This record gives sequence, structure tokens and C-alpha cells, in this order.
Amino acid sequence: MARPLRASRADILDGQQCTTHHGTVAELARTAPRARAVENRIFVDSGKRLTSAGITAGIDLMLHIVAPETSHTTALAIARHLVVYLRRSGADPQLSPWLEGRNHIHPAIHCCQDAIVADPAREWSVAALAKFAGASHRNLSRLFNDQTDMSVTHYVNQIRIALVHELVTSSRLDMARVAEQAGFACARQFRRAWNRVHGMAPSRLRRERPSR
Repeated sequence: MARPLRASRADILDGQQCTTHHGTVAELARTAPRARAVENRIFVDSGKRLTSAGITAGIDLMLHIVAPETSHTTALAIARHLVVYLRRSGADPQLSPWLEGRNHIHPAIHCCQDAIVADPAREWSVAALAKFAGASHRNLSRLFNDQTDMSVTHYVNQIRIALVHELVTSSRLDMARVAEQAGFACARQFRRAWNRVHGMAPSRLRRERPSR
């Protein structure tokens, strides 16, 4: 794993895709003209070199390394312990939309969000989540909206779409299987939720994903 700017001066990034903090990407491109500097990425795993965009992005990179060596459950447990509630992928922009809804300190709502992230495909009704929160259905809906600025349904769909993105870009599962594993009842529901977030069809995203 390389510190991008220092590595660039040692020519060890030559021919490799890499990234660094958004404020120094231009400097990286200047000091390593034979490297393929990528903007607006959390981290880049080129297979031979691992580079990240900063301190918290380094945590995301380490979780990316830990998950296949152990399990996604282990990586999620580490993320929760470090108060990095949702792992981001290398392809996510540095200002990741997937951390939306976590900028609060309400323990019951964090508990609900942790449960959703741990098992996005589960049928997450307000009634099911109310058990985690120790609240009534109505009170949980109000608290969730107050703390996250979104409804329970919107949050669940957001997490499911994050999982879909990971499955599309890192597996060869067909779209029907991807939708099923992410918890969508049918392909139509999946595509409707996807289109609210992404302008590119998932099949096209798979074809055009960056090579590693």
C-alpha cells in the first residue's frame, strides 16, 4: 500500500491506476505522469498498488482488504466499532452519498440502521424495526424522519441500492438474482428504486466499470 505522493516520486505508480486526496490529485498527476491518476475516488486497488484519498478513506480501503480475507460480517463489525457505519467502495465518490442519514447521535435509530445494513434483503417493515428501537410504530417513523431526514422505506431502499451497486460491479450475477439478493420483490421494484439514484442502467454500469 503506497502513500500516493511519496510513491509517485519513487516511480512505483508508473502504469498503475491510483488516487489521492482531492486537493492533491493534480500534483499527483504532475509528479507521476506515467501513472493513471483517478479523481473523485475513495480508494483504488489496481491489483499491484493500493492508494486512498485520505485518512477515513484509508479505513474504507482496509475494510476492502479485510472483507474477502474474513467476511463481510466481520468488516461490518469493524466498521461499527470504528463508527464508520457503512462501508464505501473504491468506486464511490469521495463525498459519498451512502453516509447520508448517519449524522446523528440517536442510539435507537443507529441500532435500526445497523440492522438494515447487516441484512438489507430482510423485509424491513416499520413494525419489525420498532422492536430494535423499543418504540411504537408511529414514534419510530417520527424519530427516523427527524434524525435522518428520510423515511424508513427510503433508507431501506437506499441501502439495498448500495448493495446492488456492489453486486453489479463485483459479481456476474444476472440482474434478477441481484435484485433478489438485495431484497427487492421484483425487477420492476428494483429498477424503479435504482433509477431514483442512478442515471446509468445497472447492466451498462457493469460493462463500463473501471478495470482493476
